[in-house]
Parts: sequence; structure tokens; C-alpha cells
Amino acid sequence: MVWYQFQNNIDFTNEHIEMLYLDLIANRDTSNELTRRFQVLHQSPQILVIQDEEAMHHASHSAIGI
Repeated sequence: MVWYQFQNNIDFTNEHIEMLYLDLIANRDTSNELTRRFQVLHQSPQILVIQDEEAMHHASHSAIGI
């Protein structure tokens, strides 16, 4: 639900922004690697803003602020 709200309410026309969706259940290894690499415990739903290989911002649930 949050994914669809986010897509409908945020204008991502900037070509320098890539938005990805991670299905935690189907991609547990990827989720674990993101946790290790960015030192951000995965929560669902969650948003990670990554720039230059560094987690600049993260939020989950209602803190995502759509």
C-alpha cells in the first residue's frame, strides 16, 4: 500500500533518481546485504535514500511521509 501511495504522490521526473522496490520475503539475501552495507535495520515498509553509496536518509511506516 505504501509503495503505491508513494508512486502516486511523488514526482520522479529527475533522471538521476532511481526508485527500486524490494520484496523482503522473496529477496532475503539482498535485504540482509543492504542492512550490512548501510547499517540500517530493514523494516517494512521502509524507504532508503542512497547517494554515493551512503544511506543519506531512512524511514519506515508512517515516518516515510508521503
